[in-house]
Amino acid sequence: MTFFLVIIGLFNLLAPRAAWYLEIGWKIKDSEPSDGAIIIHRVFGAILLAIGLLKFLLHR
Repeated sequence: MTFFLVIIGLFNLLAPRAAWYLEIGWKIKDSEPSDGAIIIHRVFGAILLAIGLLKFLLHR
């Protein structure tokens, strides 16, 4: 589970537009993410990455 948190966190942090598209964009034709949506995905990615790394480091 820790591995998936890190992977999903990195994906949201490094490719927030792609993450937005996979979540919402495919449902709406010719849509673009707002700046707020990009920021939310980056913040969510950073949180997931931090949780994943903490779980990895503390679970050893």
